[in-house]
Order: sequence, then structure tokens, then C-alpha cells
Amino acid sequence: MNAVVSKHKIVIAVTATSSAKPLWRAAMDLLARAEGELIAVFVADERWERAAGLPFTREISSITGTASAFTPERAQDLVAASATRMRRKFEKMAARNSRNMVFEILSDVDERMIDRLVGDSQLTVIASHELSGSPVYLTLQRRRCEIVLVGDAGLGKPVDETAD
Repeated sequence: MNAVVSKHKIVIAVTATSSAKPLWRAAMDLLARAEGELIAVFVADERWERAAGLPFTREISSITGTASAFTPERAQDLVAASATRMRRKFEKMAARNSRNMVFEILSDVDERMIDRLVGDSQLTVIASHELSGSPVYLTLQRRRCEIVLVGDAGLGKPVDETAD
């Protein structure tokens, strides 16, 4: 009888404010020890769209100082622009390291998307400390994924799920 072998996935989880290089280095360190699929995931913060839906929310231009309505469409544009910038950073690093990589955008509250990402694979998530309080982090903890938190200096530390 053949045993089903699950594929190991290394997921780099980033936000618009994440420092990509330390996360990339941590992923490369892991991949040097064990082969796996590399996925960079931009975690979109849904609070932007919720805030944009409020009637009193305004956006102030950093150039002119003028205020305008902060709309859900504007929030989506900002998230898309941030995701594009992050995708380009990761594509450059992947090209420099001759690595194949998949880039995805993930809502921080969409558990179905997280389930699809996890699938039946062994999953190691590399993330910055800023994600440790987010809904996606809590969902990954419940799925028993290995989570490595990385600071700007790049020092990763696995999260011990058994510690109370």
C-alpha cells in the first residue's frame, strides 16, 4: 500500500508594511534544508474597506493637504497597489535566487482561502511579528501550521503551539 506524501509548502505572509528581505532570507534558509513549494502571500487587511464604508471617513492628500471622501473603491485601489509593489519585490528576489514562486493575495478574514492554501500539505508560514494579532494568524494557529515569526533583523523563531 502506498502512503500519501503531502508536499511541504513554505509560505511567506506579508502586509503592505512588511519588510520583505528578512522574510525572504528566512524562507531561503528553510528551503536550503528541505525542498518545498514557495508561496508569497499578501495579506489584505479588511479593515481598510470597512473604514472606507463609513460616511465620515476622509482621506487627506500628503501632497496638497486637501481632504476627500475615502471610498471602498479607493481602499481597494490602495490594497491592489500595495500588493503589486510587494509582488514585484518578491519576483526580483526569486529571479536573483533562481527560485520558482507563486504570489497570491489573501483576505485576512477569509477562512476558505486559508483552507485552500493549507490543503493537505505540511505548511510552514514565515511572517513578520506585525501579523501575530491578525485574524489570518489565529486561523493558521488553529490549523496547526508551523509559524515562524521574523523581525526586521531576520531572526526567526518558531511559535510553540503547545506552550500555555
